[in-house]
This record gives sequence, C-alpha cells and structure tokens, in this order.
Amino acid sequence: MAYIIFWEENGIYIRHSGIVTYHEIIEIEGRLVGDVRYETSRYEIIDILHVEDFRVSPNEMAAIGSLEKAASRYRREKQIIVLLNNEAYKPVIDKYFEVLSATGWETILLKSLHEARRFIAENPGSH
Repeated sequence: MAYIIFWEENGIYIRHSGIVTYHEIIEIEGRLVGDVRYETSRYEIIDILHVEDFRVSPNEMAAIGSLEKAASRYRREKQIIVLLNNEAYKPVIDKYFEVLSATGWETILLKSLHEARRFIAENPGSH
C-alpha cells in the first residue's frame, strides 16, 4: 500500500506500488478533492504498472467512480488515464470507466507513462 501524488501544471499523476486496496484509493480521493488544485486539474494519470496486487473489486471501483461522478458536476471536462499492463485488472478498470462514462470525462487505458504524456500532448481535449 504505497502511492505518490504528483501535482503537475495541468493535472495529477498518481503512481501506485505494492498492494492497492479500496481504502487506499478512498484515501487518495479525499486528498485530491480536499486540495484546491483538483478543481483546475485537466487530467489524472493513474499508474498501476508497478503494483504487486490490485485488491479492489469491480463494485468497489464502481463506488470510487461514483465519487468522481459527483465531482464531475463541478469539473465538466477531464481526461482520466489509467496505465495498466496486467490484463487481470482490466475488468475492474472497465467497471470504473463504465461509471465515469456518465460524466462526459474522457477515459483512456494505456500501457506506459510515455504513451500517456504523448496522448495528453496530442489530445488537449480539456486543456
């Protein structure tokens, strides 16, 4: 259970490592929403490339998506990019994206930070 939040000029980069749990993600959500920079962030990169295990169920991920769905009322445009290289976790991320589809936010699944940076540069969307 370890993560680092990097506040970037236009967004947020969250790098997970170790074992990711529902409670960890809820903690992160609280830290993000409680920070004034969250309101102006245009993207979130959620990096789970280096985790040992992702112990979050699809239903728990749907609940997390619902929290962000509530936040979307104040932030209409955003890119949510999940970095994933373990197909076993894809159904959980798919559930998260399913809930976020009601927000109008753009959701993207990529395999590297380099791809994410390139995507943000080439698809400014809400930038």
